[in-house]
Amino acid sequence: MRTALPRPGRSELLVAGAEFALDALAEHVIDRAPRPDSLLAGGIRWTTKIVLFPVRFLFTAETGREATNHAAVTHYLAHRDAPAAALVSAALGWRTDPPEGGHALAMLRAHLLPLYRHYLDDHIERLTAAVHPELAAAFRRWRTALEDRPASARHPRGPTQT
Repeated sequence: MRTALPRPGRSELLVAGAEFALDALAEHVIDRAPRPDSLLAGGIRWTTKIVLFPVRFLFTAETGREATNHAAVTHYLAHRDAPAAALVSAALGWRTDPPEGGHALAMLRAHLLPLYRHYLDDHIERLTAAVHPELAAAFRRWRTALEDRPASARHPRGPTQT
């Protein structure tokens, strides 16, 4: 018989999500967010992941729970001041009904960077409060790299160690 494993706490989920985002998303977002046509060239499934991952990370950070895309989007859209709400809503629909290229491109151009700015600012604050200064600093570098685009394409964790 299996023994129940303890559920990770809110801080553990925050850190795990932040580490995943830095390792799997940051470089890609820094490189392609300023050029959404190149993001779309990777396919609509990957494009929707780029849009929906920060929404899921925000959900987990706020609630301490993991969620499906649908639950995370519903939660995100419940915030009246949520930036990029139109893009988030559209991206959820694109999972089952892919958009016409022009519409998706216009949505990404208008809303992807504001979504990531919101996500990064939120997590910088949360990681600082949770006493994870190295992750908060990496998120600050990610945020700066987005603002310095496309000149700054280095990974927010810093130089690769060998």
